[in-house]
Amino acid sequence: MRDVLVLVVGTTDVSLIPGISIAGPSPEATHYTPALDAEYLLLGRTRTLGVVPTTPDGIPTPAVITRALTAGVPKIVVDAGSRVPPRVPRVALGGVPGGDIRRGAMPRAAAEELAANARLLGSQLAPLGRLVLGESMPGGTTTAMAILIALGYDAWGRTSSAAPRNPKALKEAVVREAVSRISPPLDAISAAAEVGDPVHLALAAIALGAAESGGEVALAGGTQMAAAAALYRAMGGDAGRLRILTTKWIVEDPESDLLGLAREVGVGAVEHSRTSFAGSRMEGLRAFERGYVKEGVAMGYALIRAEGMGLDALGIVEGELEGLLGRARPARRSPGSGRRRADSRTSAPDTLKVLKAPPLPNQMGGSRGAAGTGPGGRRIGARWIGDLRGIRGSAQAPLAPSMDAPSNAFLE
Repeated sequence: MRDVLVLVVGTTDVSLIPGISIAGPSPEATHYTPALDAEYLLLGRTRTLGVVPTTPDGIPTPAVITRALTAGVPKIVVDAGSRVPPRVPRVALGGVPGGDIRRGAMPRAAAEELAANARLLGSQLAPLGRLVLGESMPGGTTTAMAILIALGYDAWGRTSSAAPRNPKALKEAVVREAVSRISPPLDAISAAAEVGDPVHLALAAIALGAAESGGEVALAGGTQMAAAAALYRAMGGDAGRLRILTTKWIVEDPESDLLGLAREVGVGAVEHSRTSFAGSRMEGLRAFERGYVKEGVAMGYALIRAEGMGLDALGIVEGELEGLLGRARPARRSPGSGRRRADSRTSAPDTLKVLKAPPLPNQMGGSRGAAGTGPGGRRIGARWIGDLRGIRGSAQAPLAPSMDAPSNAFLE
């Protein structure tokens, strides 16, 4: 059966809480990450900002890895509710961006409409092949914890983080404040509307619609997929029919518990990748072995697929990153010539540029942000790694000329 990779994107205002997520160079910039991930996955470049999203240390989005390893797999982007919609063809479910769960995630009517549309979409996609559902939503491990608790599971401190040190105390404090307004266990729609987000609800409803139509579904991601499976079960689905595809970094993470959560929810199976990046010549990839990133954008599925095909996953990923370096490489001056020439080497450029993200049209309503601001007039204040040629007139600063520096490794 042919795989169809469905990337569900959306945002939650939980990612704006300082310290919650490193899926972007600043809390405000995390609202751009899902759009950039979707664009890179489909295009191999981005349109919204002309940069590839990274952690504050320059470690790349898993979209780079997923794209490199899923050539030939048809892909569909589904927008469950984004502050910044991706600038690629997408299925819009009519959802709303998720709010700060301490004050409520979304109106119940919006959650009901989102679930109904997502369920219908799943039923229509089911005949196309096995649906592999991935996600991109910074802050999702915090909302995943809240959803699981709202549904009656003991998930305190058991969801993962893109950071090597999981900010459990902060996440638990946010979730405790959020669930103090409710009395678990709740039904699926109430849990999502009160303390959840649009992405988890969309994942569950797409999976349910596909399963009801006789389709096969795999949830591709980390501990967020335990929450999606729990919502699926609460909506009447048989969680035993679900399979979670993830990375070895999630399964080996001592600060989270995907296997335990999946067992308690009743998920049929959990499969994980085996590929290690420890031998990579790129520091940004070796950082995955130190607990950075771990999952996202169906990266575990991409690695598992490559392993099953007998491919050199690490070599292919390194090639993708070298391609990004090549496109971002500036011209170099010949020693003593005072003239610029093209650099034909395959190593890293001598000088790379750090660019400030430009403003985007306001996606939250209200007036357009002023220069240097993001959605709703929020200051971006973040620095994205990008190609100087792609964003003109931006501030720039040189970085150290080393192939081993994480911030040097991932450019667009």
